[in-house]
Amino acid sequence: MMKLRRDLLLRSSLGISSDVGAAFIATRAALQSAFNSRASAVEFRDGRFLGAASIPRPPAPVMQNTRSFSVNPNVSPMTGPSPNLDPRSKPSRSLVYGKLSGIARNTLKMDIVHFFEGCNLKSEDIKFAYNRVYSPLGMIIQFSSKAAYTTAQRDIAIKGRYYKLTEVDSSQWSNLESAFDGKVLLLQGVPQNALQEDVERFFSGCNIDGSNIRFFMRQVLDQSVRFALVNFRSQREAMHALREKNRTFCLNSPITLRLLQ
Repeated sequence: MMKLRRDLLLRSSLGISSDVGAAFIATRAALQSAFNSRASAVEFRDGRFLGAASIPRPPAPVMQNTRSFSVNPNVSPMTGPSPNLDPRSKPSRSLVYGKLSGIARNTLKMDIVHFFEGCNLKSEDIKFAYNRVYSPLGMIIQFSSKAAYTTAQRDIAIKGRYYKLTEVDSSQWSNLESAFDGKVLLLQGVPQNALQEDVERFFSGCNIDGSNIRFFMRQVLDQSVRFALVNFRSQREAMHALREKNRTFCLNSPITLRLLQ
């Protein structure tokens, strides 16, 4: 590069001219390109080389950190949305099931909901298991998480009830039918000669489903006892009948009512 510069100075001082002006222009462009690559500038005036001056280059661009805060935690500013995290998808619940035993015969679902008030239970999260005479053997409770199940166990220990809660498989929940749904009353002690019309008269003033009254016999303490199942159109109507008609008489026989859930 220095030799090329000296040759140009020598030609200029001797007045040597090129027959082809384009060659000189090409040489000049090559020099400028070479010096520009070294952050220099070459100055010519009237075909004479005047020298080179260093021009400071602008500072190289600094790579900015591309990480930034995002409103959506599932989207990375580097890679975009993760294929495994769909923002529209809802997290699946890890349900836990427990069997609660030691309950009383007249225990209601809402009694359990209020007892385990810190577990966010609903009546739909509880299913009863009955024996042949419809006495409750226990219930299966569906908890929203393992933490809720642990909270229920702590409530039993703190409140001192004789409940026993054990974790069970989900199949016990799915295999247990909930056909009554708090809309069926069990009548115990129905007279042997009572007919459907007598039961309807017993529930006078209550909105019962007269087309679905079932009678059956069971052995209770070595005695044959007659039962009946009566359906109501809503849970509220069944509860109303339970409060109004329990321990009243049908054909001079006292009738005990229980709500099946």
